[in-house]
Amino acid sequence: MVLQMQLIEKPELGMFMTFEPMKKMPIYNWLYYKEAFSRELVHHYLENLKMAEPIFDPFCGVGTTLLACKEKNFQSFGTDVLPISILSSGVKTEDYSDEDVEGIRKVKEGLFSGKFERMEEKWEFELFPVNKLLSKYAINDVLFFRKKIAGIEDEKARNFFMLALLSIIPEVGTMVKDGGVLKTRMKKHVPPVKIALKRRLKNMIRDLEKNRIVGKKPVVSFGDARNPIYGDGFFGGIITSPPYLNNIDYTKVYGLELSLLCSIEEVRDIRKRSLRSFIGRDEKEVKKLDAVEELMEKLRESEESRIPLIVRAYFSDMHDVLQQSYCLLKHGSSAVFVVGNAVLPNINVDVDEILAKIGELMGFESEIHVGNVRWADVGISKKRPCRESAVVFRKN
Repeated sequence: MVLQMQLIEKPELGMFMTFEPMKKMPIYNWLYYKEAFSRELVHHYLENLKMAEPIFDPFCGVGTTLLACKEKNFQSFGTDVLPISILSSGVKTEDYSDEDVEGIRKVKEGLFSGKFERMEEKWEFELFPVNKLLSKYAINDVLFFRKKIAGIEDEKARNFFMLALLSIIPEVGTMVKDGGVLKTRMKKHVPPVKIALKRRLKNMIRDLEKNRIVGKKPVVSFGDARNPIYGDGFFGGIITSPPYLNNIDYTKVYGLELSLLCSIEEVRDIRKRSLRSFIGRDEKEVKKLDAVEELMEKLRESEESRIPLIVRAYFSDMHDVLQQSYCLLKHGSSAVFVVGNAVLPNINVDVDEILAKIGELMGFESEIHVGNVRWADVGISKKRPCRESAVVFRKN
């Protein structure tokens, strides 16, 4: 679909629209999150768009925007609907004193002392039995450490240890996150839970000793980006990455970790309340918005293809997100949305251009910074180019 939007090539930003540069970055890498972007992208837009405090990330994920803002001593706020995102963002951006670090070190000693117990409780996971991904010994050990961590009195330390436990789950099993699904893949070496957890905690504590980030502590809370809890004109900038329009259901891809924090019913409820973005979600009703319907009609005419209902649902939800963002921003402030275009079996959807147009119809000025162009070949007959961009909105 072509809307004649201005595309500005920014290949120097491309590598920072992924989480890859963060894999070895202290604190940022405490929980691997393939879908996140890098701190350099945040620092770039803070400086080049001359953003003012406070900064908002309505899809805070693993806290990259918030931690990068803290690093620059910018006050920031973040919301998300996923408990694992709230936990990760909160732990990474927490203020840790020398006394806190010493207390965490002592808790670690106690965590690995004493005898192991045989756990009677079961690890409930909605997709399939956990023993398809982890050995019975690993399952018992994870549940054992979860019980011990739940008994830690100090909340700051308890959250720290829980994040460490969640972060090793892919390491101690045979699962691989492959696009929008979990797959089983035999590995050369799967470490025991105790060894993996000790190693992860050692690295995390070392980060606090040598790479502690000092700055204004972010405010992290549960929230729906379509219905923010803050007042109009409160923020001096927004830097975020909403869920891409694709086949990734985050409550399933990160479901194993989520299942250690929530019941199956809670996870299902989160899925129902999440922004509608993944192909295959059962959509029975989508409210019609004039701006979205007009764009969908142009898309249909240009592609001559049937538009999946989820595409309308996605842009309907993103319209609400952008509308709320417009209200939340101060005049003269900017919002940056990192998005990926969608290549579906029978249709291409230029998400960046459509969002830019929706934003302009509600009063934003916009431009699109293209960072990456990849060739998609999954689930389609022929490879097609797919952009990853930062859509920059400005409220005058």
